[in-house]
Amino acid sequence: MKDTEIAICSELELASNADPDATMVKVLEVINEFLSPTINYYTLQQLLDKEKTIDEIFEGRPLRTEVPNFLKLDQEEKTDVCEKKNIQAESKGFIDTEELERLEKISEIHVSDLYREILKIDEVRGVKKLALQPYEDGKPLKGIDGRNVIEEWCLMISENRRAILSVERSEFTFFKDVLRFQPDKGKVIERFRKRLSNVRKARLKPYQLDLEPPLGLFRKDLATYRSIQHDFPVVYGIGEGHLSRSVAPTRDTQALQLKGYLLFFDQLLTNYLGQLANIRDLFSLKPESLRMDEEKGRHTYFPQPLKDVPRAKELIRFYEEKQSGENDSDIIAVWSVEENELPLSSEERKLAIGDSMRAFRLGRVRFEIIEMEEDGTYYFEAEDQLQRPFLKSSQVYESYQEDKAQ
Repeated sequence: MKDTEIAICSELELASNADPDATMVKVLEVINEFLSPTINYYTLQQLLDKEKTIDEIFEGRPLRTEVPNFLKLDQEEKTDVCEKKNIQAESKGFIDTEELERLEKISEIHVSDLYREILKIDEVRGVKKLALQPYEDGKPLKGIDGRNVIEEWCLMISENRRAILSVERSEFTFFKDVLRFQPDKGKVIERFRKRLSNVRKARLKPYQLDLEPPLGLFRKDLATYRSIQHDFPVVYGIGEGHLSRSVAPTRDTQALQLKGYLLFFDQLLTNYLGQLANIRDLFSLKPESLRMDEEKGRHTYFPQPLKDVPRAKELIRFYEEKQSGENDSDIIAVWSVEENELPLSSEERKLAIGDSMRAFRLGRVRFEIIEMEEDGTYYFEAEDQLQRPFLKSSQVYESYQEDKAQ
């Protein structure tokens, strides 16, 4: 579609305190907006305030980059281009598609409409004269009589053309009572172009274009499970202390049978909570090397032992009692190699060995290879979950590779 440039010839009456140059800039902006309406861009929140749905909002999100034909690429190609060129798609914001659909091409310009728009400017007191002269292909449009068309009532625009303002060809004369003022046209055009350019260059920040992720509430006790057997009525006799010691063996056996049946569901529920407690590690976008707990990065399933079932020791083979002060998810060493706190008594040594074996069995041990500054040899240490060494190799190795192989 080609352009029909419209030159404005006008004489305006200004207020006594009006600046002719600044007023002409405003007049040009008003006429330009009338002929070529600006598309309004919105932030995400502004459209949400207008009660638009997310689907409706994202129908009108324009993108712009310096890459030719960027919008014609599929999503995989766009991502590849952005990564290689280290660029980001820019956006002025969202477009209200309903507003866009309401925009219509101007087929005729009524001079009275321009009168109305110009008189909305506070500095303008009146319009003495206003005429339109169209240009096509850089030449004045000729009428049937061969003269240049100068229209003071209604100007028709061809169907295959659009009307735009010709700032350079427009002429304005201002009056303050009987005093005549001629604006500095060069400065006015420069200011008008600059203000128009600033509007077009405006870019929104990323947070204005996307939904803000809702903040979650971190719960440390997600993995804590209380057995469903505590919630049964006392008459079932499966809770803590529900059966007296004087009941018949048959009655006690029946209670244990029911507890054994419910044990299956207890295990499912406690495993579910263990999985739920580790869900943020399971779906973490961080690589394994950057995670706080490297062991969690290697697992996709997080079962838990049953610790809260009454009389569980009578139901579970190889049931392991919970040690005093032991946390279900942490293996804490009894002594520290760094501080040389070795267990002295027989009971302390027994606890230390049991603690170490449990750490190895549950896979909660990590190894570090240490270089000795004195002779450059290597040895390894075993660390608990708190990254405290609790075992140290008695043998030293000549190279890092030899130590790592061991």
